[in-house]
Amino acid sequence: MKKLFKIIGFTILALFLLLLGAAFILPTVFKDDIENAIKEEAGNQLNGSIYFDADDLNITLFSHFPSLSVEMKDFGIIGNEEYKTIFKQDTLIAVGSFELAINLKSLFEDKMVIDGIYLDKLKLNAIVTKEGNENYMVIMKASEETPEAEEEETTEESTFAMKINEWNISDAHIIYDDQLGNMFAEVKGLNHSGNGDMTLEVYDLATKTNIKALTYKMDGVSYLHEGEFDADMTMNIDLKNMKFTFKENQFKLNDFGFNFEGWVALPEDADVDLDISFGSNDTEFKSILSLVPGVFLEGFEEIKTSGTLAFNGKVKGKMVGDQLPTYDIKLLVKDGFFQYPDLPTAVENINMDMQILNTDGILANNIIDIKAFHLDMGKNPVDAKVWVKGIDEMDLDANIKANVDLGSLNSIYPIEDIELKGIYSLDASAKGIFNDSLEKYPIVDAIMSLKNGFVKSSEVPAPLENIQLASKIHVPVNMNDAHVSVDNFSVTLSEETFNAKGEFFNLDNPTYDLSMNGTLNFDKLLKLFPLDDMTLQGKVIIHDFTTKGDMATIDAEQYQNLPTSGSISIEKLYYEDADLPQGFKINSAKGAFNPDKMELSSFDGAFGKSDMQMSGVFSNYMGYLFSTTDTVLQGNLNFAATLMDLNDMMGVEETTPTEVSEEETEVSSDLEVIEVPKNINFVLHTSNIKKVLYDNYVIENLNGDIIVKDGIVSMKKVGFNMLGGSFVTNGSYSTEDIKNPNFYWDIDIKGLGIKESYQTFATVKALAPAAKKMEGKFDGSLKLFGDLKPDMMPEMSSLRGEGLFKVFNAALKGHKTMDKVQQLTGFKGFNDIKIADNTQMAFSILKGMVDLKPFKAKAGDADMQMGGTNSFDGTMNYIMGIDVPSKAMGQATSTLTNSLGVGGTPVGDKVHMDIGLAGKYDELKPKLLGTKASGTSELKADAKNAAKAAVDQKKTETKQAITTEVNKQKAEVKNEVKKETEAATKKVESQVKDETKNQINNLKGGLKGFKK
Repeated sequence: MKKLFKIIGFTILALFLLLLGAAFILPTVFKDDIENAIKEEAGNQLNGSIYFDADDLNITLFSHFPSLSVEMKDFGIIGNEEYKTIFKQDTLIAVGSFELAINLKSLFEDKMVIDGIYLDKLKLNAIVTKEGNENYMVIMKASEETPEAEEEETTEESTFAMKINEWNISDAHIIYDDQLGNMFAEVKGLNHSGNGDMTLEVYDLATKTNIKALTYKMDGVSYLHEGEFDADMTMNIDLKNMKFTFKENQFKLNDFGFNFEGWVALPEDADVDLDISFGSNDTEFKSILSLVPGVFLEGFEEIKTSGTLAFNGKVKGKMVGDQLPTYDIKLLVKDGFFQYPDLPTAVENINMDMQILNTDGILANNIIDIKAFHLDMGKNPVDAKVWVKGIDEMDLDANIKANVDLGSLNSIYPIEDIELKGIYSLDASAKGIFNDSLEKYPIVDAIMSLKNGFVKSSEVPAPLENIQLASKIHVPVNMNDAHVSVDNFSVTLSEETFNAKGEFFNLDNPTYDLSMNGTLNFDKLLKLFPLDDMTLQGKVIIHDFTTKGDMATIDAEQYQNLPTSGSISIEKLYYEDADLPQGFKINSAKGAFNPDKMELSSFDGAFGKSDMQMSGVFSNYMGYLFSTTDTVLQGNLNFAATLMDLNDMMGVEETTPTEVSEEETEVSSDLEVIEVPKNINFVLHTSNIKKVLYDNYVIENLNGDIIVKDGIVSMKKVGFNMLGGSFVTNGSYSTEDIKNPNFYWDIDIKGLGIKESYQTFATVKALAPAAKKMEGKFDGSLKLFGDLKPDMMPEMSSLRGEGLFKVFNAALKGHKTMDKVQQLTGFKGFNDIKIADNTQMAFSILKGMVDLKPFKAKAGDADMQMGGTNSFDGTMNYIMGIDVPSKAMGQATSTLTNSLGVGGTPVGDKVHMDIGLAGKYDELKPKLLGTKASGTSELKADAKNAAKAAVDQKKTETKQAITTEVNKQKAEVKNEVKKETEAATKKVESQVKDETKNQINNLKGGLKGFKK
């Protein structure tokens, strides 16, 4: 027997040592596998990753012995780069520590028992962006749908079950930021625990919750600011009948305690069935006062209070479709009183009797009835009654009366840094039906006044004083007879007084009579009344402004029947907000009004980095500001500036201005199409704009007329300097069809560098790729039509036009194609091709192709003539005719002539060669088409035939392209743009047709031989 006990004892010891060893060995042996499994599964499920330190991943028997514990510390979920870009942060969840205690025995049974789940220092940041992106959904990868057949196969009932004995969350911080719904909630210091056997059909779920600071905001209004919340609740859960019964429970929000009784059920024949009653545990008035956010009720604990309250209610019935349960909620406050201990005056006699009632569950019969509301702020009474029936359509009967000495508020409420004075009174009532969609409105009468008002802030030396206001509102059953009057409004700030009065009536034909006079000093006003997310500074001085009229007269543009007079001065005005971060400044401005126009006698201001000086006249300004029709604002302005930074004005990121270099300057991709308003008709006379920055372009000394009309910006004799050259242009930019913007450009150029133009203009890169390796300058003219892409760059395939350039000191150096020509011909003079001064290069542009007329050049002792076509994708097809002195070619002459069948030594002193250049610009392949002696009259047959076939094909393509493109042109372009565009279009059509024929003959003749 003793031996048996020894065996049993040794066995138990061995098992214990085995378990003890396992407790040490298992975490080490399987840690890498567990870590890899976690990361692999995270990669399968998340658009991001889980971060954690493998050294903080433990599997042990010691933390919650005899339970097996899985522990992790300092881990979380981080989104990918796309996630970070959308939500402006990377972490969704961060956890200080997590423990899972599993009952060891249950691992070998059908029912797993979780002895405990413990979560410490959880941080959760849930975001919904204004575009509706939810970070907690975006971070999860979309799951693949399981085929129905597979789903049917897996519907067998599982025998596995799980029981959780307890769970605990400590010191959690949760944020829910719904930017789309304009809602924000924050939970700080959340501690929550609970337990319940979830494997049973009927069980009790017991939970305890404490939140140290709970905040809730909706539409910018703070309904709860860092309130404390406690809940101790036991709920009986009957899963078989889907019924949830409140047993013992206590809830508390700040000092306001309440409880629930009853049940909620989810029967099959209804969405929800419930029978709940609730009520307050407290009867002191102070408890409901505690619900006022602390930012509005500072030092709550020290406030003296008295009075009683009663709060109770019940909800009973079914929720099916639009049917609601019935409810009856009551709040009664009696003889409420509160007073700050350091202030002499109390708010007392607070009485309120409110009921929210619905006896049939139909929302349209919902009633909110504030039978009585009264309080006295010292000797200042406030009384109100409100009765409202319905939601979408409300039957309303309400009135409020208040008479308040603003000077007494400082003795009631601790208003820091602001002193108030004056007598404010309000008597308002509303009775009738309100349904905005059906344009039903109650009868409204209101009288509001402020006498001898005074506002003084410690941050502003001078107060707002002598504030006077007298106004009335009368809205009868017929809204068209509504009448709003401001009989007097007056305020003085630092001896600067502003006065206004006016009347507004007849909503069917809004009629007004308004007058203003005085100064508005925003620097001082906004120190008293700060504005969020915007800056407004400066001074506006209004001189005897009066206006009178109605909308019918404005719509009829009978401005002579709208008596308007007065003037305005602006001094150092500055405005900035989130949509205008560059800021808009008016250093000084003066303007005068009459019925049909506003005259701007002077304007000195800036938009971001750009300064501007203006004077001129605006017509139809009344219709533009107030008319319900699309009235056109007309203007004739003189404009000057030192700098116009269009990149800054359009919000484009700053780029380095163009500088000449061997590297090509890339065009910014941040530009976008700017819609030209169709209801603005401006003529802008630019006397001198010294510098304009646009994308990577630097433009200087800009002058001329810019016309804005009907969605088109047109230029008339606009001159400027750029890249060392001078430009004069006429043209237009049209957004009549915003989806298909286009432009027209008629430009004369003098003294522009060839290489500089290539490095700067994307259009030149496409039109003349050979300019990349050319030196020299040129004069010229160009007429160009085309469409614009969304990034404001030309749609190359749409361009059509014509041009004529005259070059000076021009040379083509270092092009690798010329090395190939040298190898082909044996002539060594192609490294430096020079073009004589005043050489003219004529070309036409149509349907993605540039046709260049033959022009003369010289390579060493050889005379050249070349011409051909190139497309905007960089493909070239040129023919080069060369007359080379025989003595310069030596032995190569015999080789060439023999290879082409001419034979022998040529007659004369020159050899003529025809060379084709085809392919991409940087990969041109020269081909010898033919050769002849100076006395030969014909090219070799195959060279002639090849050239003729290429020319005939191009002729056919050009005719087809001309027909198509001309048909696309608009029948009419308005005003100045119309005349210039139509004339240029006709000229392009005829010249391109004639030029195609002439070019073929000239090219053939040039290749046969030409005189110097």
